[in-house]
Amino acid sequence: MTRKSADSGPATSDGRICAGRPGTSRHFGSFYIDGQWTTPLSETTTPIIEAATEQRLGDLPEAGAKEVDLAVAAARAAQPAWDATPAVERAGLLERLAGAVERRSKQISEIVSRQNGMPLALSASASASANVRAVAGTLRYYAALARGGFADQERPALAYPGTVRLQRRPVGTVAVIVPWNYPLGLTAMKLGPALAAGCTVVLKPAPETSLDAAYLMEAIEEAGIPAGVVNLITGGRQTGDLLIRHPGIDKVSFTGSTAAGRIISKSSSPPIRSRTSTGR
Repeated sequence: MTRKSADSGPATSDGRICAGRPGTSRHFGSFYIDGQWTTPLSETTTPIIEAATEQRLGDLPEAGAKEVDLAVAAARAAQPAWDATPAVERAGLLERLAGAVERRSKQISEIVSRQNGMPLALSASASASANVRAVAGTLRYYAALARGGFADQERPALAYPGTVRLQRRPVGTVAVIVPWNYPLGLTAMKLGPALAAGCTVVLKPAPETSLDAAYLMEAIEEAGIPAGVVNLITGGRQTGDLLIRHPGIDKVSFTGSTAAGRIISKSSSPPIRSRTSTGR
């Protein structure tokens, strides 16, 4: 089957996810860059396999160098204004995002379960490591922290007379790379603090579980989060490599295998100030 853009074409007869299929996002197969749904430039795709049936569930477009450039440029351009947005306003937008995710809970739970085989009871649960309801709770948690503000603080010095000044500043543009096992829950654990702090994000989900991210971007739109603050690209190792090596990325937040974390640590562009890697 020839891949079509996310805004065209009927559902396939074999049950694959594609535009127009009832109950699924019409944006599957698109990237979300600078507040716009973008049709991939390349026709290179990777199949997404349904865990229960081992049948093709959908086709994952691979972001190339130009699309990574566009996503990073959009995030960097949006970051100063997002940082300048009062923390209490960022908190309000995070709370609106939590509500928008909850309104899509049924669709998200179903697609997460189809992608990775997770029972619906778990994909919809509120447990700390699961998905839909936990996502909303995580976003609200960081919204509450943002409402407290990020004003400079002076504290007594521990090792010498005098005081120290504590300053909290956003690191800049963050590459968020998440694994397949709890895709949306782990995304929220990275997205929430980044947005609360004034950072902008380029998200790359695991290639096995990328379909749910379209719903998250729809929620981003509904919540009114400004264009460029959160961007979505999809793809496999090559796309991830382009992203972590990009000189416009200030921080990489990664959860995955220890081996992949070591590669990221060695491969990240030299200007990157920090990395957060959770291996298993």
